[in-house]
Formats: sequence, C-alpha cells, structure tokens
Amino acid sequence: MPSDLDRCVSVAELSPLAIHTLQSQIEQLIQCTPISEEQVKRLCIKAREILVEESNVQVVDAPVTVSDCAVDFSSYLIDFETDLR
Repeated sequence: MPSDLDRCVSVAELSPLAIHTLQSQIEQLIQCTPISEEQVKRLCIKAREILVEESNVQVVDAPVTVSDCAVDFSSYLIDFETDLR
C-alpha cells in the first residue's frame, strides 16, 4: 500500500508520520548525514509538489536562461532614481 509520500497529496493532507519522515530526512541533510537515493527522489518530488502549490511560483520548462539579476536590478535603481529627479 503506498504511503502519503508516494501518493500525490497536498501538504495539508500528509499524515503525521509522513510529516515526521520528511522532517527527519531534512534534518539528516542539514547535519550532512547521507540519505538513500530513493529518499532523495521522494524528497525532491514532495518539494516540487509543495512549491507548485505556492501562488508566487511559476512553472517553467527547462532549459531556462537567467540573466544577471544584479546588473539588471542596479540599472532599474538608476532609472528609478533618475525618474524621481
């Protein structure tokens, strides 16, 4: 029988055991203790499911090109300061 971690369920629907399992795996990673490849896969799948639920997250297909945000942001600030004068 599949566990909550195997099924595609929202975070709100996770059982206390599934939440404890996720928390344990995350704690192991924080402590630099290895977890199995299967645990990594499950953790990544659950993280993706959680992020997709967020209203401010946009799903994009790979490959993705990201520009240099620092340069772009500073340009916007200069433009903004110029507009204020």
